[in-house]
Amino acid sequence: MHADRTGRDHRRADGLLRRTGAPGPGIRREVARARLPGVLAVPERGGTVRFGGIAVATAGVATPPRPGAVAWGRIRKVGVENGLVVLSEEGRRTAWSRTPVERIPDATSS
Repeated sequence: MHADRTGRDHRRADGLLRRTGAPGPGIRREVARARLPGVLAVPERGGTVRFGGIAVATAGVATPPRPGAVAWGRIRKVGVENGLVVLSEEGRRTAWSRTPVERIPDATSS
């Protein structure tokens, strides 16, 4: 066993685990590396990629409950603030969308 002074096991499986049983940044990075090309190809082919209620397409991003979408050229900022994915549109004082991170499948924080 490769334990630290707290007794926690720190064995590595190809550098992908920080602690036994806990997914580390390496696993998240490898999953993203494997999946990202396919996800990016969908809008390029005219399709839509959905992350929970957020829909990403060539034309822009749609989020419930708002009707319509924000065109890519109008998006000022996308980020995570206080556990919310915030999408801001040019010319608006308030965010177009504030979606809790836990409602977005495949969202992770590091």
